[in-house]
Amino acid sequence: MAGLSRPVIDEWISNYCSFTALYLNPENKKIRIVQYEVKTPSEYIEKLENDWRKEKLQQVREMIKKHGPDLIEGIEYKMLSFGTNEKSIFHLNAQRAYVSLYVGTINKVDHAQELLKKFDTGKGCVRIKKKVDVQDSELEEFIRKTIELWERGGNTDC
Repeated sequence: MAGLSRPVIDEWISNYCSFTALYLNPENKKIRIVQYEVKTPSEYIEKLENDWRKEKLQQVREMIKKHGPDLIEGIEYKMLSFGTNEKSIFHLNAQRAYVSLYVGTINKVDHAQELLKKFDTGKGCVRIKKKVDVQDSELEEFIRKTIELWERGGNTDC
């Protein structure tokens, strides 16, 4: 959702159904966003199909909770969010072909490209595809560094 303002996203969420196509990038390529009508993280997890996406999402979720035990898990933009009452640091969502970890701006984290070399990334999104072994990657180190940066008052925003 990088590059879109909160009011624009909120308006979109209130006006569209769970599955739709959005134009989210400068090239105007269609990106299909999967969203769930839920109010709590447990409802979100229950709505997921029992497939590889749920497994990978749970692995990433546990990494975030391990390194950010004080982060509040909630639902924001119809996906999992992790942060404080004022601001989120991560959003996590199961898409059709991958699991998305939204971070803001990935390159604000030291050595991000090296840590995320096994993943398809955008400016603020880590796309976790079926073939990638999350446990055999440096995603957890990236998450740890992102949380440390954020806790020191660093900015990971877009």
